Amino acid sequence: MAVALSVILGVALIAGFAWLANVEPLTGTTFRYSVTIWNDGPLPVTIENVGDSGDGPISRRVVAFAANPYPGGHPRTTAPFSPFRLDPDQGAFIEMEVRLGNDACLDRSGFTLWSSEPVTYRILGITRHSDVETGIEIRIEGKDGPTPGCSAVA
Repeated sequence: MAVALSVILGVALIAGFAWLANVEPLTGTTFRYSVTIWNDGPLPVTIENVGDSGDGPISRRVVAFAANPYPGGHPRTTAPFSPFRLDPDQGAFIEMEVRLGNDACLDRSGFTLWSSEPVTYRILGITRHSDVETGIEIRIEGKDGPTPGCSAVA
């Protein structure tokens, strides 16, 4: 009985160590990039949000900003994002964060890209939404593949 218990305990320990050696608790990817937006209209606006809702396998959201980013020609440090006023002919430096979840399906032949950011803003007390072209293209390509859970392309 003691030998059987020792064997069961040994098998359980080996299985536990094998699981620990193969588990990947830190998966997904996060990166940041920056864009500048300008209010070229005649009225001030309040920037409420930039990016998407954060749902889905790939999400992007604003994490920091600097209104009037170059006072006197010198760069200003960013602050954590909160809604801010953007006067006519004023620009703001926006730092975006992209998160690729574990369910992002990008194998060797897969990619996603975008060149605009969804912006929620208020003008004269009315909330509006606009897709603002950034002048840059962000492209995420799959490197290894196929990603677990993706259908393999033959």
